[in-house]
Order: sequence, then C-alpha cells, then structure tokens
Amino acid sequence: MLDVTRLSTWIGPARILHDIDLTLAPGEIACLLGPNGAGKSTLMNTLAGLLRHRQGTITLAGKPWTSWMPHSASRTVLRCRRKDDRSSPR
Repeated sequence: MLDVTRLSTWIGPARILHDIDLTLAPGEIACLLGPNGAGKSTLMNTLAGLLRHRQGTITLAGKPWTSWMPHSASRTVLRCRRKDDRSSPR
C-alpha cells in the first residue's frame, strides 16, 4: 500500500503541493487529472524521488519511502505516461 499523508512540496520559495493525502491499495490504479499548473507533475516527481518534500510522510508497504532504493520504489509504484507521450510502450 502507498500511503501519503499531509505531503507538501516547495520549488524554491513557492509551495506547490499543500497537505496532499493519498492512499493506494496494492493493484489499485489511479488517474491524476487537473489543469495546467495544478501540481500533477510535482506530485509525480515527488513520489518518484526527483523532488524532496518538506512536510508529510510517504510510506510504501508500511516502510518509510526513504528506506526504499529510489529506482526500486518508483518501479514498484509509478508508471506515468503523458497523453501525448508516444515514446513509452502501451
């Protein structure tokens, strides 16, 4: 299970994500929708370990996100494909 609680991420002085809560059960598929600038990419980049969050917790299978190797965790949880991305397999 992926559990995100009160996640906040800044880019420079701007807080892009504010108190995000998300829970995904094993095998569950979620779709992240929103207008440009809503923080979709920031959330995905934070979950993939490309951005560091300043507040909140992320756990995967009951273990803190930081205890997972970044490539292992992102491969386990994240599969992100943009609508206009034709480079990744379907």
